[in-house]
Amino acid sequence: MSLKTPVSKPVAMHKEVAAASERDAARHDRPHAAAAPPDDRAGTIQHLLGELASAAEILQAAGDGIASSQKWTRIGCAIAELMRDASRAFKMAKQAVCTPEPAPQALLASLIVQHNAVLEQIDGAARDAARYGVNLLMGDTLTLVSDETGTSTLRMSGTVCDAAGLGLLPHSAVTGVERASESILGALRAANAALRSRAQSIAAHRATVQGRQQYFGNLQEMLNGGASPARATTASEEAANSLALSTRQAIATSALALAQESQTSILRLLNRSNCFGQGS
Repeated sequence: MSLKTPVSKPVAMHKEVAAASERDAARHDRPHAAAAPPDDRAGTIQHLLGELASAAEILQAAGDGIASSQKWTRIGCAIAELMRDASRAFKMAKQAVCTPEPAPQALLASLIVQHNAVLEQIDGAARDAARYGVNLLMGDTLTLVSDETGTSTLRMSGTVCDAAGLGLLPHSAVTGVERASESILGALRAANAALRSRAQSIAAHRATVQGRQQYFGNLQEMLNGGASPARATTASEEAANSLALSTRQAIATSALALAQESQTSILRLLNRSNCFGQGS
């Protein structure tokens, strides 16, 4: 039995050292774990702030995409109005001349090409709004945890805001442009109104996310003991205010002393005047 005892103890010690090393490694792999409470609240808040930052970027990209699409719908409306006016002028010229002039036909064809190019720009604005694999302008949904326990979530549903999703269709035929331009103009105006409504919804979601960012940011600063540049700046300002207050108090004291000295001098002068008056 005495021969087995020296063998078993080093093995046990080796296991204890290995277990301690694994615990130390796990502790180092977890950021801020040493300063965090047992439930790692600081780490949870840090993770929530990261998720909120990603959500803010997704919403920002969606807002920028909508702004770009609104610009192109306004350009499309101007093109549609030109198509309508040009088609009417072309119709009147055709009635006056038996042979159609090539210039009005070329103008209509050019306007149709420009209209289709506007739709491509709207498609591109919707596609480019993707961030972190989420595109709210292509029908994706963003779900975000909004509290520390994970029980409260924010759900932001996306809508398809490309040209087809907005009800905008390309046009190709030169004939019947006057009637088609009216429907194109109406569709573009409706698309602009839908984009405006969607922009308001995204702006509301952004305000909510920014509010949660501010809340968790303040909470994180409180958990970290308030050691931040903003607090250092406040301390400097307090020191400057204290110095200014001391200076004002010293000036006030000096002014009071001078006033008392002046009052004493005046009383002495009055006493001397009275003495001279009595002597006369």
